[in-house]
Amino acid sequence: MTDISVEDVVAKYRALRDKKSAIEAETKEKVAAIKESMALIENYLMDLSNKTGIESFKTQAGTAYVSETQAVKVTDWDEVLEFIKHNDQYELLTRKVSATVARDIVDELGKPIPGVELVGIKNVRFRAPAKKARK
Repeated sequence: MTDISVEDVVAKYRALRDKKSAIEAETKEKVAAIKESMALIENYLMDLSNKTGIESFKTQAGTAYVSETQAVKVTDWDEVLEFIKHNDQYELLTRKVSATVARDIVDELGKPIPGVELVGIKNVRFRAPAKKARK
């Protein structure tokens, strides 16, 4: 086998995880400041577009333009489901069920839901030792 102990492997993993977390936190702060500045610029140009009616600002530095995307928000599920059934528009629905609710139903019924398979995913997790066990 190998001369490295499981304790050494766990210690190394935890040290790497802690270093990664520190770098991510530092990066998150720096990125947040940049995102805030970018949002101020976007808001300025959106306001300018709204006031002038101009939707494209072509400059030597590049072009800024207003674009519109569509988002969907369901305000009444009963109406939507009735529409889907009546018009055979099942493609409006995504093919996913809630894992949490599915587990709850299986636990309650004591049997699987037809057409649904609960899949367990195993991961190796790490945690710090209890305070009195630390060196």
